[in-house]
Amino acid sequence: FPPGSPFEEFFREFFDRNPPHFQEPPRVRMSYIWVRAGRTQIDDDKAWAKIQAAHRRVAPGWFRTGERFETVAREMSEDAATAAKGGAVEDWVTEGQDPVAELLGHAFHEQVLDLAPGRISPPFAYQGGYWVVQVRERVPPRPRSFEEAKRHAERELRERKHADQTAKLYKDLFERANLVIYDEVLNRLVETGRKPEG
Repeated sequence: FPPGSPFEEFFREFFDRNPPHFQEPPRVRMSYIWVRAGRTQIDDDKAWAKIQAAHRRVAPGWFRTGERFETVAREMSEDAATAAKGGAVEDWVTEGQDPVAELLGHAFHEQVLDLAPGRISPPFAYQGGYWVVQVRERVPPRPRSFEEAKRHAERELRERKHADQTAKLYKDLFERANLVIYDEVLNRLVETGRKPEG
């Protein structure tokens, strides 16, 4: 927004009243052990037992220390790419700016973003598998400055406007092409798994 504009004044007031809304979320670097969920109940029970066994090996308990996470990940994780690196993921994991992606990833973020470095999550299910996560490094939440928040808001508004314009363009194209979409037919095809004929 241009400096001194009514938009900037409105945004400044909103920013001052809602500081948590403009906080940069925490982020972590992590390692994980992953076991694919079973397709049948018997296979799924075996997968759950395997991730629990992995957790027992790495998690400290009464009068014992856990085994090295890297060793257990190499032996038990079914994600070959990360297992070869002792379960390590180099990218930072954090909440996303895309609300749809965040909706899908929220259950995972709830399990890991509050863990302190060195801590290990309990086993949990997420997107077709069972996980045990160890946080290696964590950056706590940080308040954004007004200038950072303003840039973020401007970018978000531009992206929303672009998405609205794209949706309008598609709608106009469908209307010009006089396409007729039969929802009932499409739903039946999806349910039966058949491809449309012709």
